[in-house]
Amino acid sequence: PGSRQEKQAQAYQEALASGLDQEGAQILVAVTETEGGLEGAIGDHGKSRGGYQFYEGGQMPGFRAWVRAQGIQGDPDQLVHDIRLSTRYAATTYLGRAIAAGRKAGLSGSALATYVQEHGQVSVDPWKTGQNYQRLFGGAAPPNAGAAPPPAPVAQRPEEMGDPAPDWAPHHAV
Repeated sequence: PGSRQEKQAQAYQEALASGLDQEGAQILVAVTETEGGLEGAIGDHGKSRGGYQFYEGGQMPGFRAWVRAQGIQGDPDQLVHDIRLSTRYAATTYLGRAIAAGRKAGLSGSALATYVQEHGQVSVDPWKTGQNYQRLFGGAAPPNAGAAPPPAPVAQRPEEMGDPAPDWAPHHAV
């Protein structure tokens, strides 16, 4: 239960608790915004589920194995909708690795978010996560995140800006 923003706040806190820094946690929130699965949607013709839309041919088998290895009781096909649990899995496995690889390539901010969506989440439209990161968090990396300077902001028309950053999200000047 809970609103999209409440679940994104939970994802943010769980990502921090799982060892990601502020920028990494914000990127995971941007991924949930792109994937649109926080309200229980099942996408890709019934093959993707949860806040991160774990795909049967991709992350879902790994999530099932991870749940068993952690000794977590319950049906992984239902547990995938627990945003804290799915965030812990994403942060400590495939999305955490994609964030590290993108930083090694010198990326940060919205450029890193796009990279993570393309190489970790493996999405058709990875640029949407960069846009969501910019819309939600201002586009630039938070202070002290990663080693590279933030990329130039992506220009957007005002009508594409959407909602302001959630109340729980740290705001950063671009």
